[in-house]
Order: sequence, then structure tokens, then C-alpha cells
Amino acid sequence: MDSMKSTLSKQDFQKRLEDLTSKEKDFFFIPYDFSGKPFCGTYDANTFDLARNSILSNVRMLRIKGEFKESEKTGTDVTYQIRSPQWMNYLLVILNVLIFLGMLLLVVFTNNYNNVKLILTLSGVFVFGNGWVWLVNKITRSMINQRFKEEFEIGVEDEWERLARSASK
Repeated sequence: MDSMKSTLSKQDFQKRLEDLTSKEKDFFFIPYDFSGKPFCGTYDANTFDLARNSILSNVRMLRIKGEFKESEKTGTDVTYQIRSPQWMNYLLVILNVLIFLGMLLLVVFTNNYNNVKLILTLSGVFVFGNGWVWLVNKITRSMINQRFKEEFEIGVEDEWERLARSASK
């Protein structure tokens, strides 16, 4: 989980949540709610569960879950995590295992060395596909994180803290 500080007060953070978040639809197959707000999901006085409001389903699948509390100084402490649903992770693991076992069974039962080229080609496509999914997921997660930080002023350094740290060096 990322733990960062927002320059917004807790009340301003809640107000920003209200302004930038629409209520999420109950239907999974509706990827965009046309509200014009950048996020959709649920939130309360201390927690939030958001998704990026997007037409693309891979963007919509990543959830921003976290909590926020008032800091002792000015601002708000925000702890959040961006991740895909657990069932999706299980589904990808099961799919990868089934594809690998299928290729292995094909090699064992054919006993034909002419199929080795085909098996190696399919294995390469399999590895490339997994790498592609990983790369797209990583880039999407980074973009969502950047937008979330910009909208909620997270990680923006307070001018007084920066001056105090530079003076102590």
C-alpha cells in the first residue's frame, strides 16, 4: 500500500471525492457511465473504493482502494492501493496453467518431433501474450496512479516542509 500525504484537508479531500466520483453502476458490462467525472465507485467518511471512469475495460478493472485520515499537521494522510480484483488474478493463473498443460500434453501424446517447431512457436506466442498483458497492466496502473495523485494533490510537497528539510542539510 502506498502511504502518502495530500495537501488537501480531510474536508476538502471528501469534497473532491464527491465532485470527481460518480456512483458506480451495478452492471459490469457498462464500462462508462457518461457522467464526465474521472472516477466512479463508493466512498464514505474514511475509506474509498474507486475505478477510473473509462471506456476501456482493462482500465475499469483496476481498483483504487484506500483510506484517508486527517494528519496531525495540515493535510490528509492517504493510504491506498491500485490492483485488479482477486478473481481476475486467479483466472489468469488458471488460464496460464491450462494452456501450459495443453502444450505439454500435445508434446507427450504426439511423439512426433516435427511438432517441436509448432510447440516452440506456440510457447513463444504464449510468453509474448503474458508479457504484453503484464506491460499493459503496468502502464495502465501507472497512468491511473498519476491521475489520482494529480486530482487529490497527493505527494505534492508542502513548501514549509521542503524549506525545513533543505535548511537542515
